[in-house]
Amino acid sequence: MKKNTKKFNNNSGMTLIELIVTFALLGLFMVAAGKVIADTVNVYYQAKSIQTGMQVSSIISTKITGEIEGALDDGSLEGSR
Repeated sequence: MKKNTKKFNNNSGMTLIELIVTFALLGLFMVAAGKVIADTVNVYYQAKSIQTGMQVSSIISTKITGEIEGALDDGSLEGSR
């Protein structure tokens, strides 16, 4: 009687080591991408706050200039000269 001893040489799958290395590399790439995204968002918010500050200062400067010009047109400051 002949024993049925077939060897399975099917190499179409991945080994456990290959899967571990793949997930480790994927994790490293995700950490690096997260850091880049976080830095980009931080730079965006800094630029946005600078832009908002510049807009506010421009509005305040325009208001002050208008008040000074209005005061000079009314002649209210001419008595103090």
